[in-house]
Amino acid sequence: MDETAVHLSFQGITTPMGVATYDNARAKEIAAHLPTAEELQAQISIAEKEYKRG
Repeated sequence: MDETAVHLSFQGITTPMGVATYDNARAKEIAAHLPTAEELQAQISIAEKEYKRG
């Protein structure tokens, strides 16, 4: 995942063009520390059960 996306923005004829970049080179490193969708769903289910009990 060595990709950089460039987005252009035009806000009017008198406004200069804006260019922004997003570097996602660390996405895999960050994703390794996040819960999976299944883990999140399990936590939501537990929270829902506790909420209904209480």
